[in-house]
Amino acid sequence: MDSGNVIALNARWGEGKTFFVKQTKLVLEAFNPYYENIEHREEIKKTWEKLRKKQEIEIQPFVTVYYDAWMNDNDEDPVLSLVLAILQEIDGLTSLENERGILDLAGNVLDCFTGRTVKGVLDSLRGTPPLENIKKAKDLESKIAAFFESILPERGNRMVVFIDELDRCKPDYAIHLLERIKHYFGNERITFIFSLNMDELQHTIRKFYGNDFDACRYLERFFDFRIELPKPDMRRFYDGIGLENGSWVYESVCKQVVEMFNMGLREIAKFYRVAKTVAYKPTHKEHDQWLFAFSDGTGRQFCFLCIVPLMIGLNMCDRPRYNKFIQGRDGSPLIELLKIISGLTEYADYEI
Repeated sequence: MDSGNVIALNARWGEGKTFFVKQTKLVLEAFNPYYENIEHREEIKKTWEKLRKKQEIEIQPFVTVYYDAWMNDNDEDPVLSLVLAILQEIDGLTSLENERGILDLAGNVLDCFTGRTVKGVLDSLRGTPPLENIKKAKDLESKIAAFFESILPERGNRMVVFIDELDRCKPDYAIHLLERIKHYFGNERITFIFSLNMDELQHTIRKFYGNDFDACRYLERFFDFRIELPKPDMRRFYDGIGLENGSWVYESVCKQVVEMFNMGLREIAKFYRVAKTVAYKPTHKEHDQWLFAFSDGTGRQFCFLCIVPLMIGLNMCDRPRYNKFIQGRDGSPLIELLKIISGLTEYADYEI
């Protein structure tokens, strides 16, 4: 992040992109003394020292901004809400009461895009009477550059803007945001990091330009680097959500259903939360009385161990097949699951 790059951090939905960028933001803020109210600052620094493993990585004082594009895609122009997000971040560093120069520059930028004054917007941020006599900016790029140059001195050497959820935005808003940043926010001291699902963003672009449009090449012109979010340690993740790594059959079947539907982390957590609520007691040995409600217990046991997690997975990931399955018109999901689990030795005692 030593130059003004635009970086795409790519991963599927629910794979932890938002968590990752917010944690990165927290680490960067811990090394900037102008952030006064950082909890556990020293613990964060010590953890960073351990993680970097003696590599010579020096963290400069960064001003950081988190911008949720999806939450703002009803705005007329992306720059309006982006500049406001930056102003709010600066307000967290130092009071805006004596920062009239910054507010004047911000007012010029916002007025250029909206064609109106920013009376209510800036008044709510600084708690003083609204700006007056905001002039129309003829050179928008220079005004934006002046705005950023007014922010960084004394607050940090560089700025990092994390833009999240762009792939969930309306197509026109996503395109306008990318193009505005490309055309107006070129600054060697500012790095933009987009956390997104590249496949979904390409789909969004095609909705705007048509199915035959080359969305892949179109997006390449906006991003200097594309980084894949590392795959998680699934054993640690399963432990974290309570999906035990022991010998319980139910947990093993749940994991097979997870793989069968190629679930993301968020989906896995939701799936197991529901599966555990529905059938934890009947599928664990200390509750054997639940297993043998029928004469031999086999039918009920089979339903809890296989049918229940399969139905939960289908309901979450494939509603058309779920509807056919519960109507008795398609048994292929169960056949597919049974083929997967038939080779697992832990099922031998259950004669599935």
